[in-house]
Amino acid sequence: MRRRGLAIKFLTSNALLAIVSVGIIVLLLSTALPRLALHDAKERLTRQAKEIAEVLSPFVAEGRVEEVREWLDTVGEVLGAHICVFGKGGKPLIRACPIADSVPEAPRVEPSMFRSPRWSVERMPLWGEPVVQVSMPIPPASGGRAMGLLLIRQPLRAVREFQRAMVKLLLASMVAGLVLAALLSLLLYRSLQRSLAPLRGAIERASGGDLSVRLPVRSGDELGLLSASFNQLAERLEETIADLERERARVQAIFEAMADGVLSIGPDLKVQSANRAVVEMLGERPVGKEVCDLPRGRNLLSLIEEARSSRVSRWEEFQVGGRFVMANAAALPEGAGFVIVLRDISERKRMEEMRRQFLADVSHELRTPLSRAVAHAEVLLERAKDPETQRAAEVIHRELLFMRDLIADLLDLALLEAGAVALKLEEVDLLEVAEEAAERVAEEAKRKGVRVNIEVPEEAVVVADGARLLQVLTNLLDNAVRYNRRGGSVWVRAREVDGEVEISVEDTGPGIPPEERALVFERF
Repeated sequence: MRRRGLAIKFLTSNALLAIVSVGIIVLLLSTALPRLALHDAKERLTRQAKEIAEVLSPFVAEGRVEEVREWLDTVGEVLGAHICVFGKGGKPLIRACPIADSVPEAPRVEPSMFRSPRWSVERMPLWGEPVVQVSMPIPPASGGRAMGLLLIRQPLRAVREFQRAMVKLLLASMVAGLVLAALLSLLLYRSLQRSLAPLRGAIERASGGDLSVRLPVRSGDELGLLSASFNQLAERLEETIADLERERARVQAIFEAMADGVLSIGPDLKVQSANRAVVEMLGERPVGKEVCDLPRGRNLLSLIEEARSSRVSRWEEFQVGGRFVMANAAALPEGAGFVIVLRDISERKRMEEMRRQFLADVSHELRTPLSRAVAHAEVLLERAKDPETQRAAEVIHRELLFMRDLIADLLDLALLEAGAVALKLEEVDLLEVAEEAAERVAEEAKRKGVRVNIEVPEEAVVVADGARLLQVLTNLLDNAVRYNRRGGSVWVRAREVDGEVEISVEDTGPGIPPEERALVFERF
């Protein structure tokens, strides 16, 4: 149907073009044809009048005009015209009228007619139609002034017959031209169809996925250029698709080799793709399933909702099938969906548990020997008799106390990480805690000449675990004194902020480099 439609359109457009062109020609000719026919009649009658005048010249000169009357009647009948011959002064000599019972009135003769040929169109009431009138002077045999005048009047019906003949010829030519144009259009269409058939077949093969198809370039015309352009397009498209396939394979290989699991989620919250790590973590193939139907789907949906509002969600930790997993979500641009990253931290959890257990065991095992060593150091300190032994005993006692406190801190840290420490909340006098912490570091502060200043209001009472608060504050003060410059200062301050108490410890030591401050509490 498409081929027939194209052929009909092609032929119709060419036929319309031919009809419009012929119509314009007919319109122009219909305007010019009457003038052309009239001009033709004038030229023809003038030529015929001249020939008749030359024949009549000797007869008029010798006064034998009557001898040519029958001949003039015959000529008038052949021409379908009225012929008059006048002598000098306009005297009528012969009137030949082949139309029965329609002898027109005698024409008016003017002296100017004897000087040169003239023609005009006049209406004849007797004939009821216009006539073409041609006057021709009859020349003398030896030259000089005209001896007479020949006047021919022919009805315009002959002109109209000429017009009708021309119109018929024109119509016949138009029909023949239209038929010829249709045949030429059909032949041209067939030729174009044959020329475009390979291109159409190549395009159909290319659209079906066969980009290896190529067209022969047999000419340098538009069809040849079109074939060459198609070949270039197919070649570039084939190269582009090959590059994309290679890139897709590379990305897929990276995607599958990733240790982290990656889920691609569509806008409809269905899983579009997942790598091998996801299958191992979840224990199933999630592609095509909704997020809510996956293991820990509620957690994943919560991350997606968070990413929908803030582009990237927080990291959340949960267990899936005996594995410890951390997950976060990110929204894709233009609402294309989401990406969820799953990270298996089971091994890290196991190593942390082993480390915590090791620290707890070591701390517990070292606690008793250190306590005994501290007791013996205290005995040595009490029994020292000379200053050198006294100083050595003090150093041993101080370092053993430091190691005991360090072991206690490690044990507390292991208990905190294991969640085995319960805080005992009660009202605590913050000033008393600060003063007791200052007492614990007083000996070290005195040794280094460091002044500890306490700026805590007397009425500062907080709800906290007093023992743990004292432990934390003592550690902070111990660091502030230990790493301070000699003769420096330490300030302990407390102030209320939004219904809570903020405690700060400031010292005049060298401080922690800015690039290392973020690492101070990373372990905790």
